[in-house]
Amino acid sequence: MPSPKGSECQSAIIGGAALAIPQNGKNTELAKQFVQWLFEEEHYKEYLQLHKGLSVMNDVAYEPETDKAKEEFALMQAETDFVTDTFMTDESSSWRNYKDNEYRDALKRAVSGEITAKEALDGFAKQLSEASGWSMAY
Repeated sequence: MPSPKGSECQSAIIGGAALAIPQNGKNTELAKQFVQWLFEEEHYKEYLQLHKGLSVMNDVAYEPETDKAKEEFALMQAETDFVTDTFMTDESSSWRNYKDNEYRDALKRAVSGEITAKEALDGFAKQLSEASGWSMAY
């Protein structure tokens, strides 16, 4: 049961099955209760057995039942060795301050015709570069 990999301060998106609850959603409290229920060990274990995927929880993992399933799962698990720091997030860093509003505003200005799409995306890329301390790639 080797998954998940990485340190406690790093994570990689595994399979795109992440859950999010919209802040202004209609049933946010019910959604929170569902997420809490899903990640109880018994329920998450059942989910993994049906989903046959990698776990995001320590000590809870998919247990393949056939030789073929064991072989396929070993291959999928081995892929985590190729996750680079590019896809890791330091949960304590300021990178956690997402620029959602700035991105949305840039797109709104482009859609309204106030600026071009290129100006919107270039401007947002510059803001993101400055905030993250990363250089612009192009």
